[in-house]
Amino acid sequence: MLTIHQINPAAASVELTGLWNRTFGDDPASIYAFYRQFSNHMDVLVQADERERIVSAAHFLPVGYHYFHSEWKGSYLYAAMTDESVRGQGLMSRLMRLRMQKGASEGEFFLCTLPAEAELYDYYARFGMVPLFALHRATMTRRQLAERKLTLCFESKASPSFAYASTYARREFTVVKDKRFIDYTAYDNEMAGGVFGSVYAGYYFARPLGEGSVYVKELFLHGDNFPHFAAALLRRFPKADSFVFDFCPGECPEGVDYIEVQAGCARLLDVAGALKSYAARHRDLSMSFFLQDPVIENNTGAYFLQGGMVKRAEQRGELSPMSVEELTRLLMTDGGRGVPYMNMMLD
Repeated sequence: MLTIHQINPAAASVELTGLWNRTFGDDPASIYAFYRQFSNHMDVLVQADERERIVSAAHFLPVGYHYFHSEWKGSYLYAAMTDESVRGQGLMSRLMRLRMQKGASEGEFFLCTLPAEAELYDYYARFGMVPLFALHRATMTRRQLAERKLTLCFESKASPSFAYASTYARREFTVVKDKRFIDYTAYDNEMAGGVFGSVYAGYYFARPLGEGSVYVKELFLHGDNFPHFAAALLRRFPKADSFVFDFCPGECPEGVDYIEVQAGCARLLDVAGALKSYAARHRDLSMSFFLQDPVIENNTGAYFLQGGMVKRAEQRGELSPMSVEELTRLLMTDGGRGVPYMNMMLD
């Protein structure tokens, strides 16, 4: 028999680090650094065998979703891991369902994650999580970047957390992260030989990708500030021949070719709470539907939105069905009018 526990990771960091290292192959020093940063600031759910040995674990870090003039409470799933000896037994599925139910009962509006591999999107779809976030990936040669740079560029001495708070954290329909995320991202990037820079109305994290190539992991564009980035990157990486950028959709500079890549999925947890926020924003909206939630039973029911209010009933009647996936996409994109975004911290 396996039992599920919510634990203090500081008390089990050695065992968790061992499982993490066996699962992902990360250096133990970097894993310990993660636990030092987040140990008192996240939920860690584990499953233990009859000898109380941790065989499965997942980390849930608090985040928000910038939704008009409010911020939805949510969690970011990170480092979900199961010991190879017990895989295929549904342990992580059981843990995921329990944590989603717990999050909903505690007023979390959503859960999100950035799957490490493309095939994991199908796995998370089992729990109603829908691909919602994307990036526009573009590769530019040094010559192409030089053609767009300013003659001069002055980088500021703003800290990563200040730069983030002034840029991404102000953007609507964005998963918002706190100072712990920012500080750890800066540390993780630096350990990989990367740099942080704050330029005119934006910032970037960049690191070597391979022979003569640089990955610009994260940058915030605002208006016409890409020439500032171009000048700063060329100066910071004088020997790089190519630069790989991940742009927020709609922000890739005009004339630059890109491919769209999936960059995260999400699902609603507290459906009634999220609907109230949506209805308050759209007081002229009238809609009704029946939702069947196979993971969070309390979400199942009939919903009626009118005049900025949400009413709920148990009977379905003649109402059309709506899935959790459809409702998640509807609300988190504001009916398709907004472009949701989750920046690449902790990728």
